[in-house]
Amino acid sequence: MKKPWSITTTLRNPERLRDFLIVLKQLENCKWDLESQRKYQILLIKERVYGYGSNQFYNGLSQEQIDLIDDQTKIITFEQAETIFNVKNYEDPSMRGRQSINPLKKFGLVVVKDEKICITSLGKLFLKDDFDLGEIFFKSFIKWQIPNPDSDDYKLEDGYNIEPFVGVLHLIQRVNEKSRKSGEKEKGISKEEFSLFCPTLVNYEDIEIYSEKIIALRKDLKDKPKQEQKIIRDKYKKTFAREFLGKSNNTEIQKLLKNLRDYGDNAIRYFRLTRYIYIRGGGFYIDLEPRRSVEINALLDFDNAQSKTFESKEQYLDYISDISEPKLPWETKEKLIEIAIKLLEDIKLFERETRVTPKVFLDYQKLGEDGLKKFINDLRNYRRELQDKQNHQKSQDT
Repeated sequence: MKKPWSITTTLRNPERLRDFLIVLKQLENCKWDLESQRKYQILLIKERVYGYGSNQFYNGLSQEQIDLIDDQTKIITFEQAETIFNVKNYEDPSMRGRQSINPLKKFGLVVVKDEKICITSLGKLFLKDDFDLGEIFFKSFIKWQIPNPDSDDYKLEDGYNIEPFVGVLHLIQRVNEKSRKSGEKEKGISKEEFSLFCPTLVNYEDIEIYSEKIIALRKDLKDKPKQEQKIIRDKYKKTFAREFLGKSNNTEIQKLLKNLRDYGDNAIRYFRLTRYIYIRGGGFYIDLEPRRSVEINALLDFDNAQSKTFESKEQYLDYISDISEPKLPWETKEKLIEIAIKLLEDIKLFERETRVTPKVFLDYQKLGEDGLKKFINDLRNYRRELQDKQNHQKSQDT
């Protein structure tokens, strides 16, 4: 039976990943055995990263223990955290630690190499005070693939073969292209379409087929009354789920559709952080970020979303541990200058609209690749300031 991909159900808030990583740093270079797995979960409780504010976690704890966790002015000792952990009476205590490290491993922030915990160069970048959240998640997601040698969840022989993030970008682009050719407005894909078609897109060869399915469903729904649209949509979802699972069991179909809503919402939340997709249409549509068009077009020309082949688990771990891999297709002087020119055009427009004194920039044409990357980063920060200023002015006018 096929299963969809999921980013993580352990951490629904992406920004909490850094807290989990900070705690794990206490165990860096330690052997990742049953004892350290158990210890990691206790440390998460001790640092109030796990369990804090959760009524479900508080079940079974004494009022004294709940008050201790809730009072952030008090330090929780390791012994107190261990007692709390033991009260929970988990069937497999060490499994809790393994579940908590999984998102960090999936995003390439941590690897277990030679049975020891190693924080990767990407993970170390995330631990810096001046980390860029968008850069962290983008560099993680372009490497995330199924299957991969560090997980047995998906196998190539079972039909899994995709880099999910890159595959989603391709799917949105193909839907937009088909919409444009048919005279319809390019608007990306709806949240409902995302949840149904993106987590179930498990093979890059199905991108074209899935884009056709989305367009066909839209045609079926067009100009129909809302009640009829709901009937068509519900019937389509059940048929789609049945075909994906290869089963007609109604309970399993309903379970898949429920999970897809959660998986889709979570994926949107994480993918949005890369700044390569944005939400439009009153929050109902997910589209490619037009201000990253140079990078997106270069990436999609360069990468068809097929998973890479590795000769060994060690080779794969080396790959996700190396922050310089893969070399991005726009990291050439010509492409970087193209990005800078587009940013400067945006900035001039914002400067006019916000009526600020135009800023004078250095002669970027003489910069090397590293200098251009820094220059582009500064331009993006300045553009964000101007955009915030414009939003503030509009709110004042309102």
